[in-house]
Amino acid sequence: MFQRKTELPFQLPPTIRDAKPIETTFPLIVILHGLNRGQKLQNIKNNNKICFEVSNMEGLILDEKACDVNTKYQSIVIFGTAETLDSKEDKIKALNLIVNKYTPQLSGQEYPDNMLKATGILKISIDSITGKFFK
Repeated sequence: MFQRKTELPFQLPPTIRDAKPIETTFPLIVILHGLNRGQKLQNIKNNNKICFEVSNMEGLILDEKACDVNTKYQSIVIFGTAETLDSKEDKIKALNLIVNKYTPQLSGQEYPDNMLKATGILKISIDSITGKFFK
């Protein structure tokens, strides 16, 4: 199953099943970082609607018949709108979120100006998420 290192408050519009509202939660934004150039960023400048998939394959479910072997997995597809964060202040805020989540022992360090200039930050506002799994 997907594991989050920190729990964040997320909200999706409720849907109806069996005449009862069902509420689902998810992150409002996703922050990605990488080089401040390349085909992906050019594509986003041309069309900022984005979609990406995250999956986790836990392993094979073996059977004596080859046609009955299956995969134990979870998968989500995220649809949203991307924007680049270009100001120094926005980049620092985004990088601090990433560092605080994944390497909190390195929190509070300053980022050199040359690294900030070379770093691209994408903020993806999530429109919808779909998912599936097999266990």
